Amino acid sequence: QRELEHHAGRALGEGIVGTVAQRRQGMITDVYRESPYIHPALAGHAQATAIIAEPMLYRDRLIGVLLGINWEGRPFTAAARDMFTFFAAAAAIAIENARLFEESRQRQERLGSILEINKRIITSTNLEQLLGRIAEEACRLVRADRARVGIRQGDHVIFEVASHYGVMPARFAAVPLGDNLLAKIFQEAQAIVVTDVQTDLRIL
Repeated sequence: QRELEHHAGRALGEGIVGTVAQRRQGMITDVYRESPYIHPALAGHAQATAIIAEPMLYRDRLIGVLLGINWEGRPFTAAARDMFTFFAAAAAIAIENARLFEESRQRQERLGSILEINKRIITSTNLEQLLGRIAEEACRLVRADRARVGIRQGDHVIFEVASHYGVMPARFAAVPLGDNLLAKIFQEAQAIVVTDVQTDLRIL
């Protein structure tokens, strides 16, 4: 177990695990202490005697590396490697299937959340209250500290502002569409992500 922990976080080309990951080819060493692939940090301290490692590949994509260790001086046979190779391929498929299932589950959860939000906002008929409710729900949906929602009225946008503390008084009653991010969003009709609002001059 301790040797397995030592191998955690290996970079490509580093140690046996990193070398197998980089080459995408399996490897066996029967004398790990004398192996050229032993990590410098483990030199003189490695207790493992024989190690077998196989890449876990899914459709030519590296999922990970499967590692086997012997402590009692028993070498790994060719038959053992054949079985290990087969098992590594099966493990890659199982891991990918589990990952796809988890992604599907998360998508279903997000869809369910959006449907619940739609149920809550569809009952609002007052425009001002509706904008506030939408902004408030947007905060909850993505765990934002603050959200703004606006509708276009001619060459201006009317805003409502909300935070996770509740709806706030609107800071912008009417914002003109100019050479800014707001105008770009309306023109291109697609999402825009800004990583640093302090340096983006298009931010209102």
